[in-house]
Amino acid sequence: ETGKTISAHNAETRDLPPRYDAVWIGLQFRDRADMKTLIDRRVDAMVAAGLLEEVGQLLESGLPREATALQAIGYKEFLGVLDGTATVEEAVAEVKLRSRQYAKRQLTWLRRNPDIHWIWWEKDRDFARALQVSTEILAAAAYSSGERTGDREIVRLIQKKGADIYADKSEFTGPVSPPGQTGQAARHHVSDERLPDAGHHRGV
Repeated sequence: ETGKTISAHNAETRDLPPRYDAVWIGLQFRDRADMKTLIDRRVDAMVAAGLLEEVGQLLESGLPREATALQAIGYKEFLGVLDGTATVEEAVAEVKLRSRQYAKRQLTWLRRNPDIHWIWWEKDRDFARALQVSTEILAAAAYSSGERTGDREIVRLIQKKGADIYADKSEFTGPVSPPGQTGQAARHHVSDERLPDAGHHRGV
């Protein structure tokens, strides 16, 4: 232990230069209703897979009700079912509500980071396209870093993999925000428009 509070630790480390040249990539549904629907389906699947039984087994194994693990969303609500203070239907509804609220808080926190390259999910998530775009974002960042640091080996490898498009700086058009969101962190409909010096202009 350092004897320092977490706030003091965060204040000190915030002023330090980053240890890694990180690239931030985020996934977000274009329509929040689709995210809520997916959360609800996931909760239903967890319940069908035996969430209530799992909570009961944890208690039988000796895990105290006050344990941190049992305060997690899902476990905590179903403790009420075992206690007789809530029905399964009420617990399911509460888990869905708490999960949606948690997801909203996560997005609110992440949006504070202007360096995130957002990829937008449509109603039907296309993992292949998101993977392609993520790979292109990382390749663009690696190319830019290689040029900046003079690491010609990185630049050569990326060019060999067919990332020559990133070399043409004239193709970069700058960050583009969705209509009505000028000035906010850019979000991308399965495309990236945010990497300066990367020349990445292509959507998929």
